[in-house]
Amino acid sequence: MSITMKIIFLDIDGVINPWRAEKDSSGRFGQKALENFKLILEAVPEAFIVISSTWRYHYTPSKIKEFFHEAGINPDRILDITPDLRYDEGMIRHYPGRNEEIEAWLNQHPGVGKFAIIDDVDIEEIEGLEEHFFQTEFERGLTHDQSLKIVDHLRSVI
Repeated sequence: MSITMKIIFLDIDGVINPWRAEKDSSGRFGQKALENFKLILEAVPEAFIVISSTWRYHYTPSKIKEFFHEAGINPDRILDITPDLRYDEGMIRHYPGRNEEIEAWLNQHPGVGKFAIIDDVDIEEIEGLEEHFFQTEFERGLTHDQSLKIVDHLRSVI
């Protein structure tokens, strides 16, 4: 992996699949939010996607790639998914924070240059990752202004 690799950690629900949105032609994603995400991909062609969404618990990576292909996104842009750090202790299932999963992925891939985390959930314990975090609103999803900020962030000098 090259030191110049740029990564987008992508949540899906509340980012490109907002709660109240007109759907795209695939019927899976919000039309405007999806267009805003495509703007990032077009403006930063060297950026790859790592799925951090809970969709990775319900769909295989190949199925997620198929969904993205149907929505007009090159599935080859999806590089990976974050690790599933859930574990059971007796009758209790523990869910580590998404930040821990992102940190684990970054630790396994030390060659990452720039990255952005796009999520609708406020990741409170994201210590050290705040400057990379872009929070969307669950009902609206990714906005045009947020997309421009993410592009600027990913293009900035390391």
